[in-house]
Amino acid sequence: MNIFERIAWSFQQIFCCRSYSKFLTVFETKNIRIISPSDLTNNQIRVIEINQHPIEPEKTDVPSKIVVDSQAQPIKSESMNQKDIPVLNEVVLQDNNKSLISKDEKGLEQVLIQDEKVQNYIKVGNLEEASKANEELPYETQKDNYCSIARAYFQQDNSEKAIKILDKYVIKSGITDPIYEEFALHCCRKAKYAESIKFINKIYGGPTLKSKIFVTVAEEYYQKKDFENALQTISHLKNSNNDNFEDFHLKIGRDYIEQGKLDEAGSALSRIIYKESSALLTILAKKYYERKDLKNALIYNQVNKDYEAKKIFYIQIAQDYQKEGHHAEAIDVLRQICSHGYLVDSKYSAICKDYIDNNNFDKALECITLSSIRKTAW
Repeated sequence: MNIFERIAWSFQQIFCCRSYSKFLTVFETKNIRIISPSDLTNNQIRVIEINQHPIEPEKTDVPSKIVVDSQAQPIKSESMNQKDIPVLNEVVLQDNNKSLISKDEKGLEQVLIQDEKVQNYIKVGNLEEASKANEELPYETQKDNYCSIARAYFQQDNSEKAIKILDKYVIKSGITDPIYEEFALHCCRKAKYAESIKFINKIYGGPTLKSKIFVTVAEEYYQKKDFENALQTISHLKNSNNDNFEDFHLKIGRDYIEQGKLDEAGSALSRIIYKESSALLTILAKKYYERKDLKNALIYNQVNKDYEAKKIFYIQIAQDYQKEGHHAEAIDVLRQICSHGYLVDSKYSAICKDYIDNNNFDKALECITLSSIRKTAW
């Protein structure tokens, strides 16, 4: 294959085997620069001028006027190796300011120009115009841009508009869920709890994803020592099939006790049903007792599972009431001891009740003290 045949073969490969005559018709009067790897090395560019006279497709003769630059060396076909075939890295077409752009290329160019217009509107915050311009783009491009527009609205603190854009134009939960999660977590970090919940409620990802977000939000509040909002957030998982609800109430109840916020601790721990909380409630009872709040000490002592300690604590409270002159409250505490059934054995139970009914505090207390703890309740 001589050099001229190689040139024609290369051009045919570029244009997907179009007919040779059509090839010459399209490129008549054009200068075509073929840059091979060796050309890129020594900056030599070889220019081939093809004459204006069309060549019949069936002819194999070379064109009548072909000028090759003086530095081009012919390659003998018998000595030509694969590495000797020039690689066409770049074809530059010059047509006296006329560009040859196909219909598809023009369409792509228009899409790129329109998309750039949308991006510029978003950058300057003109989101209404961005939405209008976006309507002229293909659907897939529209979706990506509408996500960007929604995020821009969110940054402008216009969450309603952001939601409207996503719900109306994007719709697919696989695309909107991560964005809503992003918005929810951002609002949480800004202590915008109501806004955070609003975005979380927009997620269609199912209970698993929703639980994950609620726990994440609650944990962030917890780390900020904002226990109230942490409990409010986690309260949405009360009926979920997981331990997150009660786990949060346990650890926040413990922290409240350490902070001396006993009422808040009691409120948090009182919402626990299945988890073991009696140890913390017993500690809470003692904390109230230290503050001379005998009423609450009495309430939280009821859940104490150490019966011996529970009975002793009851007796202490009853004696304190009696010392303070609150005889009725003291008698009532002794009555609670007898009502449990397992704090007073059968030998003394009837006698204790008689003394209590007769408001005889000293005798009733003596019977209760002498009585042993029963293994089982009545």
